[in-house]
Amino acid sequence: MGKYIEKVTAYMDHLIEREGLYVFVHLSEKMYELANEDTLAALLPYRSHNNPYCRSIHCSNPLLHERCKENNRQIMRELRDKDRVVHTCYAAATEVAYPLRHNGEAVGFVSVSGYKGGEGERYDGILWTDALSSDEIPLRLTDTLIPPLCLMLEKVLPEQEDERGEINDMLKYISNSPIDVSLEKIARKLGRSNSYVSHLFKKKTGRSLRAYCNDLKLLCAEKLLRSTDMPVTEIALESGFEDTSYFIRLFREKYGQTPYKYKKNHLTSKNQHSIIKEKSKGV
Repeated sequence: MGKYIEKVTAYMDHLIEREGLYVFVHLSEKMYELANEDTLAALLPYRSHNNPYCRSIHCSNPLLHERCKENNRQIMRELRDKDRVVHTCYAAATEVAYPLRHNGEAVGFVSVSGYKGGEGERYDGILWTDALSSDEIPLRLTDTLIPPLCLMLEKVLPEQEDERGEINDMLKYISNSPIDVSLEKIARKLGRSNSYVSHLFKKKTGRSLRAYCNDLKLLCAEKLLRSTDMPVTEIALESGFEDTSYFIRLFREKYGQTPYKYKKNHLTSKNQHSIIKEKSKGV
């Protein structure tokens, strides 16, 4: 089954990188009971909205995460008897969601997000009018590409219905608090020692807990660098790094350049794109 989930995630990567779709996978409590730890670990990078706007909101104010979870619960309720739902959240971001079903019951969904849905609340440092797409949701495209992904996920998720180890609880905790997570907090949550949690996570995922969490924080930082005007030092803190120098070193190792240079290059590229776009309008 390991090779199968690799193909599933490769398909999601194709949708994100080649088709330009911001794909998000939501799993209900029941799905956490159905899935094995390898599947949950593989899907974790896709368990949060990866469009710049939603990323920025989550990083700017952790309290808003609760409102996002309520948004997901609302979509789950709407999908009980529907095959597709177009939903606009409290922050005016619109997404289209398709259900994941087990024995006929909706136990999760796959959505494509990042579209404007009208006037919404504004958050400090987040230029939501620039971060959300003004285009209509490409429903013909998503209706073609997302339902097959749902079928693949429905096949892989209920592999071991009786298995829900402590690693599942760790992954769920991380997905709910990717910025504020720590080894000590997870150990306290599970009532286990730090060494036990560290060893189990490495054994089941093949990576250290610290490295895994740092990658999630760096992903958040990268989105903020591209979608906000926040200073690098502030972005480091918002992404969960208390030590700015440590953040800069990790960012350079992962992206091949400092966050300052990354931000400058992205700004230059964005300005050039705007100039080309304006010139094309005048042709």
